[in-house]
Amino acid sequence: MENNRPTSASEKSIFESRNPTFSGNSYNFLRDESLFETNDTYEQSRSKLFEPSPPKYEHSINNKYTSNLNDGHRFPSNYEYAPYNLADSDNEDVDAIKQEMRFIKQNSVSSTRNAIRTAIQAEEMGRQTLERLGTQSEKIGNTEKHLDLATVTAKMAEEKNKTLNQLNRSVFIPHFSNPWKKQTRLKEREQYIRDQYELEQMERERTRRSDTESSRRIKDALYKQSRSFEKQTLNDSMRYRFEPDEEDNELENEIDQNLTQLGNITSQLKAIATATQEEILSQNKRLDRISEKGHKLNAEIHVNAERLRRIN
Repeated sequence: MENNRPTSASEKSIFESRNPTFSGNSYNFLRDESLFETNDTYEQSRSKLFEPSPPKYEHSINNKYTSNLNDGHRFPSNYEYAPYNLADSDNEDVDAIKQEMRFIKQNSVSSTRNAIRTAIQAEEMGRQTLERLGTQSEKIGNTEKHLDLATVTAKMAEEKNKTLNQLNRSVFIPHFSNPWKKQTRLKEREQYIRDQYELEQMERERTRRSDTESSRRIKDALYKQSRSFEKQTLNDSMRYRFEPDEEDNELENEIDQNLTQLGNITSQLKAIATATQEEILSQNKRLDRISEKGHKLNAEIHVNAERLRRIN
């Protein structure tokens, strides 16, 4: 039914004031569509037209989830829930731990090999040093023996010098000796010779003893039997293994062997180092003794030379 009710100016002004976007043509369109048939329908239509509208996407979203919940198609019809497999995760963790343990054991094998190689080099250097000390000890012993012989020769030269001094006196100064003290002079001379011989023998014995101790010390250090360390049995080592296999057993056995060898080399190094220290201290004492003997011998030679100069 057409609405031939004329449009009043008040109605048009109401629409334009409430909604500036509405023009006169829009108002005529609403009027022509029979939205305002009566006063009641006009008021209702106007309230519907100007009431607050819901958000733009609220209606579509609500309808979407409502339809999904109502229809029961939120998940596919053939979808099944797959529970978390704890056993698979445990197996992966175990494999990772086993791989890490194998990696650590391989590194341990490599480290023990490097340690053995370094220890062998150190032992060889220690042996060479100790052998050179042994050669040096022999030379020191020979030097001390020659000094002892030179000291004896200097004393003999002193006696000869005294005899020569007596024989070189003038014939007008005769030498008379007391016949009643002849036996006493002979005894004193014999005692002097005996004391000199014992002193020389003691010096030779001390030199020989020093050479013997040095040689024994060096031989004991170079040819000492290595102490055997107790090797860990397989049953004892199994307590510290986790699901061992053939490769794991080989790694463990090599680690045990390397550690045993490293312990033996370390013990040998300790013996060599101790012997080297003792030998150096002993040689220092012998060098001090040689220096003292050399100073005394130098003084004896200087005195004998001065006596010979006066005789001439």
